[in-house]
Amino acid sequence: MDRERFEDDLDEVELESGERDELPFTFMEIQGKPVPKNGRVRYTDFKTQFTFQGIDEQSPQDLQGFVEEHGPVATPEVMEVYGIQRQEAVQRLQDLDSVSSFKAGGERFWYLE
Repeated sequence: MDRERFEDDLDEVELESGERDELPFTFMEIQGKPVPKNGRVRYTDFKTQFTFQGIDEQSPQDLQGFVEEHGPVATPEVMEVYGIQRQEAVQRLQDLDSVSSFKAGGERFWYLE
């Protein structure tokens, strides 16, 4: 991923205020069954739905692997997936090898160098 382009794109985004009926719609299929979700879908929503469908919860991968696979990741993403507070998330991210960060849109994003 081109980090400079990502930062530039975030800075150039013009936010639009949506109408209440314009909430995002997510469609999941779990074990062949449709599972529609309206509005913001959090990690815990997915986790609850999978548990309800009888799928056992798995522990999240190690943090280094998470950043490598999904980066750049925002601090709140790490907080939600790992169930930790902001200060701990930042400390754990800072302690990782070859991980750097940049600030965009008021939030810090972490990526593997």
